[in-house]
Amino acid sequence: MKRLFLFTFAFIIYHLTFNIDNCICQWESDVRLTYDSNYSYTSYGNARCVASNTDFVHVVWTDQRNGGIDEIYYKRSSNRGTTWSADTRLTNTGSSKNPAISINGSVIHVVWSDNRDGNWEIYYKFSTDAGLSWGTDTRLTNAISASDQPS
Repeated sequence: MKRLFLFTFAFIIYHLTFNIDNCICQWESDVRLTYDSNYSYTSYGNARCVASNTDFVHVVWTDQRNGGIDEIYYKRSSNRGTTWSADTRLTNTGSSKNPAISINGSVIHVVWSDNRDGNWEIYYKFSTDAGLSWGTDTRLTNAISASDQPS
């Protein structure tokens, strides 16, 4: 029993080493997605601001390029991040932040915090054509206090 265990363990280690040594992994160079001199950021880090499906990669972020006012922007790649579309401004309300994105097939869903009515509420927008066009904003919350962290 002890020899069988040692043989099995040695066999597994040999194959793991062999497979790891023969893996070809490559990281691509960083790609700068925003070029404005004002502040661009993602509130949650990149985890909730990036979604992908097959060859498509979609990103959303908060940007202050319009006079230092936070607005939500979107960009997509149809070739796994090799090239990127022009920026699409998703909001025009005076103060929008904390975007999160998800994808299901060619339908893209974006939520964010917005202060257009004087109170922070959660808004939603979607695209049914992989980000080429966008529907209207839909207010999801109506809170007495702030609704500030969509996820």
